[in-house]
This record gives sequence, C-alpha cells and structure tokens, in this order.
Amino acid sequence: MQTKKILSLAILISLVFCCSPSLCRGQKKKPAADYDYYALATSSITEIARDASKLPDIPQRLRILIDAAKILAPANQPEAVRLLDVALADLKEWGSSDNTSWRQRNIAATLRNEVLALYMLIDSEKALVRDKEFQSSGESSVNNTPKALNFKSESWRTQFNDQRTAADQPAKVALSLIDSDPEKALGLVVQSVQGGIVSSVLFDIQEKLIKNGNRALVDRLENRIGQVLTTSVALDPSSPDYAAILGLADRDMPQSAKNSFVSFLMRSLQAWVIVAKEPGVDSFYITRGFTTFSGSPRVLISQYAPDQLLEFDLLLDQTAPLVPEKTRARIQGFQPEPSSDPKDRLADILKDPVADRRDLRLIRLVSELLKNESEDSQKSSDLAAEAVSGFSDEDVKSAYTDRLTIARVNAFVKQKKIIEAQQLTGSISSQEARAWALLAVASVAAKEDKVLGFESITKALKALDGSSPTPYKAELALLATAMLVKNDPRRAFETLLAAVKYANSSESKHSARTKPPVGFGLEARIGESQTRLGVVPSSLSDIRIEPSLSGLAVTDWFRADQIVSTVREPSLRLVLRLQFAGAVLAKELKSKQSQPVPKSSVNN
Repeated sequence: MQTKKILSLAILISLVFCCSPSLCRGQKKKPAADYDYYALATSSITEIARDASKLPDIPQRLRILIDAAKILAPANQPEAVRLLDVALADLKEWGSSDNTSWRQRNIAATLRNEVLALYMLIDSEKALVRDKEFQSSGESSVNNTPKALNFKSESWRTQFNDQRTAADQPAKVALSLIDSDPEKALGLVVQSVQGGIVSSVLFDIQEKLIKNGNRALVDRLENRIGQVLTTSVALDPSSPDYAAILGLADRDMPQSAKNSFVSFLMRSLQAWVIVAKEPGVDSFYITRGFTTFSGSPRVLISQYAPDQLLEFDLLLDQTAPLVPEKTRARIQGFQPEPSSDPKDRLADILKDPVADRRDLRLIRLVSELLKNESEDSQKSSDLAAEAVSGFSDEDVKSAYTDRLTIARVNAFVKQKKIIEAQQLTGSISSQEARAWALLAVASVAAKEDKVLGFESITKALKALDGSSPTPYKAELALLATAMLVKNDPRRAFETLLAAVKYANSSESKHSARTKPPVGFGLEARIGESQTRLGVVPSSLSDIRIEPSLSGLAVTDWFRADQIVSTVREPSLRLVLRLQFAGAVLAKELKSKQSQPVPKSSVNN
C-alpha cells in the first residue's frame, strides 16, 4: 500500500512539471457553444410559418404569414415573397368559393389588400403582376353605378362592403408607397376614390404626410382627391362620413379641395334624399344615412360653407319623418347646447325630461370637462363628478365613474404624486381596469423612481391574480412582462410564466363578452398609456402584444421560446414565438450591418 501511494504521488508530480503549457490550458473549462443565431432565427421563423399554415382559422393563419414575411424580408427576400404567395393562394381559395358568405369575402379582400401592400414594399414589380391577376379574375371588380344597388333589401350592405374593400386595395398599396414613390401612390389614391367610395385608409395617408411635415405632398394629395370627388356622388352611408373626417382633419387644406369636399357632400345628400324617399327602401339604410349626414358632414358644411348650411338642413329634414323618434332624439343630443358655460349647461341638461337624450348630453359634457387641462381643471373634475351622478343608466354611470377616476389618477401622475395615484386606483370598480391603471402609473413612475415603478407593477399583478381568467387578463400580464424586460429580466421571465398560466386557464373565446362601452369618448389616458374602457379581446388570438416584449428574447431566446411554447392556443403561441425570433433576427442583422467591410489586400 505504501509503495502504491509513493508511485501515485510520483506520477502526479511528473504530470504537473512535465505537461506542456498548451495541454495544461486545454484542461480549463471550455466556453459555451457559439450559436449561429442568424441562421437559427431565420430557420425558426420559417418553421413558425409552416406551422401557421396548418391553422384551421384562415384569418389567423394569414396574419401570421404576413408578419413572418415582414420580419424575414430584410434577411431572406425570396422566402418572404414565397410566404406572401402562399398567403395569396390561400386567400384566393378561401374567398372565392361558391358558398362564400359576404362577410368571409370581405375579410378575404381586406387581408389580400394587406398582403399586396407588403408585397409592394418587398418586390413592387411582382406585386403589380399579382394585383393584375386578382383584378383580371374578377375578384376585386365591383359595380359602382347606383342602378346596380338594391336599397329595398339588406343586400345594399353586401354591395357597399364589396365596393369598400375594392377601394381599400389601391389605398393600402398607396400607403406603403407614399414615401418611396409618391407619384405612383397618388395615382393609386385616384383609383381608390373612383365611383365616390372614400376609403378610411386615405386618412392614414393624410396623417402620415402631415406628421412627416410634407405640406406640399399633403396639398397635392387633397387636391387629387377633391378633383375626383367633384364629379362623384356617394350613396353608401360611410363615404360621406369618411370624406368629412378627412376634410376636417386638416384645417390647412387648400381652399380648392375644401370646395370640392363641400360639393361632394351636398350632391351626395341630394342623391341620398331622393333614394330614401322612394317607397319600400330599407329602414336601416335610411336611419344610417340620416345619422351619418347629421354628424361630421354637417360639421364640415357649417365650417367650410356656412352659407349652404340652411339648404343642407332643409334637405335632411325631408327624411326626418322616416327616421324613428328615438334616433332623432339621440341625434338632437349632439346638437349645440344653448349655453357655453359648463355649470349652466349641466343645470339645463338635468332638466331634460328624455332620459336617453339627457344621458347623451351628459356624456358630451363629461367628455369635454375631462379634456380641460387648464388651471381650473379641479373645478372641471368636480363638475364632471356632479354630471356623472346625473346619469339614468347605471351601466353608463359606472363606466364614466371609472373614467373620471382614471382622469384624476392622470392628474396626480402629471403632478408626480405617484403614491396618491396608486392609492386612487383602488376605487376603480373593475379589477382588470384597475390593473391597467396601475401599469400605466408604473410606466410613468419608473422614469422618476424605479422602486415605485416596480411597486405599481406588483400591485397590478396582485389585482390581476384575483380576477377571473380571461384573454384580457393574459394581455395585461404580457404588458407587465414587457415593462419589466429592460430593468428586471428575471422578474420579467416570472411574469411571462404567469401570463402563460392565465392564457392556458382562460377559454380560447370569451363566453361572456364584456358589455361594449356606451355612448362615445370612453378613451382613458394615464401618461402616455391609453385604453378604451370595456373594449377587451374576445379571444386569445385577439390579444395585443407590446413590441418591447420581444426584448426578452435578446436576453435569453431559448428560455423565452421554451416558456411561450407551452401556450395551448395555437395562434397566440405562434405569434409570441414569431415575435421572439424576429427580435433575435433583427439584432443579428444590425450586428452584421455594423461590422466594417474588410479591405481587399493589394499585392505590390
């Protein structure tokens, strides 16, 4: 035994003194594997797109394919184009079968417009070919002549929906091209407005140009739209409203364009009155048109052509007997108030004997009071509280009580009274609305005091934990995760696990939908966060995901992907995985682009 010990010691000493330096260094711990994240991310996105192609819900499938193509385009353009071609093929089959409902056809056309708009950014020449293929097949052709419309049955809705989706198609492509090729975009805008159909997408184009400060191009856009509208008439209930909103959105609109909008609205009203007075016309068409013309179009006429307002009102009055009394009373609730002083207005409103009209007038007054950010905002808030107590409808009263509380929370936040703001959120009736408010407070508090920010998030998660499992609960937990990513990744992963738990414990679709908000103006804001009270996702596939959530993948992609892979709802699982893989790919692309190009060696 003693001899063996001496021999072992001798061998050990010889290894220490005789082994080469390189061999000794080799005994140290090896570094972690150096992964090719670029290749892994592109491969993962392709795999996610392949799995999305198996989803039975076609709209869900196509939205994921569109997002995957958008993410892949900078790294792998051919694969992005292939995904868009797959999406178009699915749309062609899904939206053109013989038994396709008008709603399905409408959704298919809307999605096709989104695909073509993205296609135009990736490969404009091929996109134009695809667009012509759809037009030649007759899928996007519509008849804009009034003779083709049947106003004596509900079929007018289907016909106008078809026209609207056809108008949206060139408008969405124009939106994607307005920066890179404004001439082609303006041509597509003119194509969109042909036939008097005004697409809501035109407002997005106008807003984008105004934000970019491109006044010259805004003027050209509005003049081109006005030139087409001058010779057009709209019989659908939506186009006059969209046209008026477009006209009112830009007070600096050229006078020639303003005149064209006024002319379009006046002639459209005249044509609509003729149709509405015909016997047998669908009553909902009459009510819808009367409501539309009584709103934004009338406001535009009163501001841009006050001398024609009397003629406008006389025309509209011709159809008033055809509209239900209750509808007329509701519309009257939005007419100018007899007094401009808020206190006198409130006293007059509370004397109104018609409950529905009184509530509508109170809604407008409360909304205006809560927008008051002057020095006497406290007085406005107190008067708003008095007005809220006068609501007849208990649901409306509850909704506006919460909105008033959130407005007061926002006032505390502006004064940097974070603790008071946190305390006040406790009086919000809905646990989910309370959680949203606390997260909104946290987003502001984190900039001033990270401890208070984390505390507010903790309280929000506690409020969520006590609420019933719903898709909105999962959405708010994902929002909390996104807020924690930058400063506390460990806790962000923990919250992501909780969000997945909430998603898996809630029904895929909400069995008891939250009652939609009543009236208008239920938008609530705290700091830079905003929401609409009562408007919640009806299913897990409708959950909105904050882009900043993807930062979690940059910290540890494998762990983030592993967690969200346990989400049972297929579309939500794929959307989350896609967002994480996209973040990693974007990081790798940025890294590749920042690397200096190696100089070629020159042999002398």
